[in-house]
Amino acid sequence: MDIYELDSNIDAKDIIEFFKTAQGKGYDYLGILGQFFYANKVQDDDRYFCSEFCLNAIDYAFTIYVDL
Repeated sequence: MDIYELDSNIDAKDIIEFFKTAQGKGYDYLGILGQFFYANKVQDDDRYFCSEFCLNAIDYAFTIYVDL
């Protein structure tokens, strides 16, 4: 298992802000299955699976930092 340290400029409040945009939208079950079967057309752009959510939340927070 690898553990990575986040950029110190990524603020937890930005991660929480991103979470609020995704809260209640559900889990992307078809998206996670599509990842294993190479069926990217089943991806639901309004839902996330675990690692996808984490990556998008970090990207969101980092983009806010870069745009400052």
